[in-house]
Amino acid sequence: MASACDLVPFQIAGDSGKAGPITIGLGEPDNVAHPTAWQGPLTISTASTPTCTVSDAVSIIERPIVSARGVLFVQTYSGSTHFVYAVDASTCAVIWRSDGFAGTAIFGTNTVVVGAKTTPLDQACHPE
Repeated sequence: MASACDLVPFQIAGDSGKAGPITIGLGEPDNVAHPTAWQGPLTISTASTPTCTVSDAVSIIERPIVSARGVLFVQTYSGSTHFVYAVDASTCAVIWRSDGFAGTAIFGTNTVVVGAKTTPLDQACHPE
């Protein structure tokens, strides 16, 4: 049996964050002293890959940001609609986007819950 997708939250300080071997840059914060959102662009680097930049579609980034097995799950918003993007940490490619929802995503073992929809994660921690 494959091990679970244990999603690890990023520890964010200022305009950057770290989880395991992955470091992210979030761009300009909405409040320097106590940021709750960042403008982007989202940049990603790992110990084994150079820094790359994620699509401009992944902007106005907010917490939570989590990762498992080289996949980042990033919550964003536009107006009152939120989205979660799954991003490959080694290439910065967006591999999935949730439907729009209200509220905050819930990241569980092997699942992402956005609004009323639960999306299972496969063995590689990609949304099914």
